[in-house]
Amino acid sequence: MICTKNSIIIPTLLSPAFSQSILIKHIYRHPMREAELQAAREGRSVDNVEVDEEKAREDFLVFFEYVITLY
Repeated sequence: MICTKNSIIIPTLLSPAFSQSILIKHIYRHPMREAELQAAREGRSVDNVEVDEEKAREDFLVFFEYVITLY
């Protein structure tokens, strides 16, 4: 939206009535968050949770490749 000197709002972009994109919330489970949830379920502190970063990176790349190839 653009405001002119007279405070008239002029729309600069019109939203389409239909979009071919969809949003799927929470499709990727972040390893750090999963480790924190597991620690909380077990009654441990979530402050010192350790996650193997290399495995997390590899899991993300595999997930991303899988999601991209679905299309």
